[in-house]
Amino acid sequence: MHSSFSPDIVSALEHLLTADYDRIRLRLWRKFGEQLRNIPDAPTPDDLLHDAIQNLLAGRRHCPLERVELAICLVNIVRSKVSHLYEKWKRAGIVKVSDEALNTVQLADEQDSELRENILAIVADDPLLTEIVEYRLDHPEAKARKIAEALGIDMQEMYNANRRLKARLKSLVPPTESTHSQGESADAAATS
Repeated sequence: MHSSFSPDIVSALEHLLTADYDRIRLRLWRKFGEQLRNIPDAPTPDDLLHDAIQNLLAGRRHCPLERVELAICLVNIVRSKVSHLYEKWKRAGIVKVSDEALNTVQLADEQDSELRENILAIVADDPLLTEIVEYRLDHPEAKARKIAEALGIDMQEMYNANRRLKARLKSLVPPTESTHSQGESADAAATS
């Protein structure tokens, strides 16, 4: 192996079972297969997964394995690559964007992709929060009740999960006086 390869990533990849790899591939095809078919000459989800692995090995992308499963990192990297591809071809005028496509495609620039990855990394150890965040990313207009119904949880579980999510998200943004007072106002409004 090349000396610049991250030993942790190499070890995690070596321990990735064939069944786990197949689940990752299936998830990527379900999430991004149709979207990529709409882009002329676009790579397949399998190609992007291969690129994601190469990026991790070369150190161009990072995966904090102490906090996040390798599978989640790979999916997040592919999600970012798909967003960049779609945005690039949309700007070039190659892809005609329909209203339906706008509702189903997450268009993100590099900063948005990094933020998404950070959020998913923060919730990676909580399967329910991961599902909620992924659902929300795929359905940005969805309200709490719709998310709860889609995930098959009751509203109390949803509220508890939202509290946990809010606490974790605070670690992404350093508190300021105005943020602190706005958060208290939002908490008061949410409980009334």
